[in-house]
Amino acid sequence: MKLSKWLLPDKINMKYLLLVVGLTISVTLLILAFGSFIYERSEVIPSSGVIVSIDLGVYWDSSCNSPVTSIDWRELHPNSSKTVTVYIRNEGTTSISLHMTTEKWNPESASNYISLTWNMENVVLQPNVVVAARLTLKVAYTIENIDVFNFQIRFSGSKVE
Repeated sequence: MKLSKWLLPDKINMKYLLLVVGLTISVTLLILAFGSFIYERSEVIPSSGVIVSIDLGVYWDSSCNSPVTSIDWRELHPNSSKTVTVYIRNEGTTSISLHMTTEKWNPESASNYISLTWNMENVVLQPNVVVAARLTLKVAYTIENIDVFNFQIRFSGSKVE
């Protein structure tokens, strides 16, 4: 007895069998590929919110008309300090805690002898509020080999919860 006769009865047409098997495979693949669409549904839910921004401005005047673009400390001497007042305004939409750092010292060694402090570190500032900030630059009495220097001052605010 031939294997094909044992697996397939005599009366089944081979073309018909291939067609049925092919259709079965195709339908199965379609169900697997697109079946999730049959059982999925969607719902639209309205959404709204407020964009919170952290932004601050640094000005020469309390009315915030003259932005500070640079500070010229002029002539300084060993073991001296100089104080400059600027005005910080919270121009964002949320309360912030104020911070100040220095960076990009030139020459790099200048930061070993010169320091900048201020009176507003960690002060909480509400939106649109202006505060006077005193920046104090101190020169150590041990400073040497530095005639000219420059650095950047970074003012920042972190959101207060």
